[in-house]
Amino acid sequence: MIDAIEKKRQQIAELDQQIVLLCQQRITLAEDIFKLKQVTNCPIVDAVQEREVYFRFIKSLDKNTTSDRIQNFVQSLIELSKTYPRQSKESP
Repeated sequence: MIDAIEKKRQQIAELDQQIVLLCQQRITLAEDIFKLKQVTNCPIVDAVQEREVYFRFIKSLDKNTTSDRIQNFVQSLIELSKTYPRQSKESP
């Protein structure tokens, strides 16, 4: 039983590494969009786009795994992508 737990923990660790890399890529792209919006004087926040991103995530989930925790994760990821460029700009 202990071996099964450790195996699952290793699988989670591998997934965590992938998630971190993907989140870093996503944040970099969000920063690029933020900079482009600044240069072109476009509104920084786009509620329609945020909604589309959210529903794209939710739509891609297995119907059996849609849970409040996953929806909260998606919403947090959107918020992070939205606020990170402003925070990094304000940092010295």
